[in-house]
Amino acid sequence: MNKQKLAVLSLASIGLVASCLPWYRSLSLGLLSGMNLAGCFTFILFLAVVFFVFRKNAFKALSRGECCCINVCSVFASLIVMWRMTDVWFVQEGWFVLGGEMTGMMGSQVRIAYGAWIAFGTGISIPVIEYLLRKKTLG
Repeated sequence: MNKQKLAVLSLASIGLVASCLPWYRSLSLGLLSGMNLAGCFTFILFLAVVFFVFRKNAFKALSRGECCCINVCSVFASLIVMWRMTDVWFVQEGWFVLGGEMTGMMGSQVRIAYGAWIAFGTGISIPVIEYLLRKKTLG
């Protein structure tokens, strides 16, 4: 398998797992999985990255169009995680109130757990690794 595709595939699989890991730590509810909130969207986006990796021959490098699609999916997944992280920050500052699974909780009771950080870092690192391992052409 091409090393660019292998690296993107391994990072996308880390993103898939991170979408299911705990994203929030709460005093009253404990650890909340990313799948309870916005993790299902990031899971679908990382699954799309896996689809684009396996779309063509495994021994050829990614085409420019595939790279663009992979970059859009992974950065959008990272933006979703960042949006949920800033929601928690705004609640801690007292600007908003939490909804969904965390309705009625005070912002001081919620902390961001490791799954959100892993999903965010994976979404950012996929385009970087993809760019660093691209096939360089002359001329």
